[in-house]
This record gives sequence, C-alpha cells and structure tokens, in this order.
Amino acid sequence: MKRLLLLIILSSYLTSFAQKEKNDLLAEVLNKLEIDKADCFDQLITHHDFGKETLFIIPTVNEEGDGYAILNSNIILINNQNHEIIGKFQKNEDLYTDAVLLDKIEIDSNLFRISNSKSAFKVIFLYSNNSKPNPYSSVSISLFIHEKKSLRRILKEYDIETMTGETDSNCQGEFEKHKKQFQIIENSSQPFPEIKVLDSIRNIRLSQNCKMEVVQTKLITDTLRFQANEYKYAM
Repeated sequence: MKRLLLLIILSSYLTSFAQKEKNDLLAEVLNKLEIDKADCFDQLITHHDFGKETLFIIPTVNEEGDGYAILNSNIILINNQNHEIIGKFQKNEDLYTDAVLLDKIEIDSNLFRISNSKSAFKVIFLYSNNSKPNPYSSVSISLFIHEKKSLRRILKEYDIETMTGETDSNCQGEFEKHKKQFQIIENSSQPFPEIKVLDSIRNIRLSQNCKMEVVQTKLITDTLRFQANEYKYAM
C-alpha cells in the first residue's frame, strides 16, 4: 500500500514538473516572439514533444467580439536542447471561431509521410456548432513541413470528417457523415506526389425512439495535387 502511494505521489510530481517545464518553455517562446501572454487565446494553445523538438501552436487574438474571434496563427518549432526557434509559421487572421466553434486544436504524435524524404507535422482542428435542430461538426487537418528556419503549410484545414443533420431537436432526424482517408500515389516522380482521397459517406436516419438506420453508404474518390505551393483539389 505504501509503495502504491509512493508511486502515485512520484507520478503526480513528475507530471507537475513536466507541465512546469513546458509552461516555462512557452513563456520563453512568447518572449522571443515578443508576444504578450494576455494576447493569447489560451484555450487553444497546445504543444507536442517529438523528442528532439517541441511543436507549439499559439493562437493570438486579432479581433474579438460578441460570440466570435478572429485569430492569428503562430506555429513554432523549438529545439529541445537549446530552446532555439528552428522553424515557424505565422499568419494574421488565419483562424475563425464563431457560430461554428473551434473547440480544440491537436497535434498528431505521428508525422505524416509524404515521400521517402519528406514528412509533415499534422495539426488537427475540431469544430462544432452546438445546434440541436441543425447539428454540424467537423475535423480538419493542416500539414506543415520544416524547411530551414520556416514551417511551410502545404495543406490548409482540409476536412477529413464532417457531420451535418436536420433533427426535431430531440431524436428524430437525418444525418450525413463523411470520413476521408489519404493514400499517397507512390509512383509519382514529383517531390510532392498526388494524394488520393477516399471519402466514405453514410446517410443515417434516427427514428422517434432514437433507433439508428443506415439508409445509404457510398465511396467516392478525389485527388489532391500540389500546385502553387500547396495541395489543392486536382482540376
């Protein structure tokens, strides 16, 4: 029993210490960027430790009003050994949260493999509108590659999951759900190969007693092609 208690106390201490380290590192990064902590949109700040590097996402407020905010993006890559900034992406008026709420930003712990020589950081954005009669939610991703002292965005907030619906505000309603998967087209000679997108679509009906029925399923494909410095739908 004493050993278990000791392990719990030690685990709690290590977690607290690690969090303090990251808070100190965040303060150091803000100081280097000359960003006031009061200007940060705190609830969306996040980071992930990749071992030798830590990626920080620090949204700052550009404009804020009743029920909305326009945010600047600050995505910063830090060398964990010397705390130097080794890559950054900064863009004003880059994110929006309003009736469709930006609930959370996450960083995927796995790099997204583009080719044998290129991998990208994957940033995940979760949105919802909290509406009962017309619910909506989405998960989108952005991809960033590290080049010299910069982080270059090669894909901007591409929806990989969406859900839309119309309901009676209780249970009965109809929904459409999309879930997308990426497949790199390996035989491409281009430095940024085309990406095949598999979109699995389900149309769902909920009855008055909340029983779910899948009305229709289908799979459609699309292609993302690298053009003008970022991935876009192939025309």
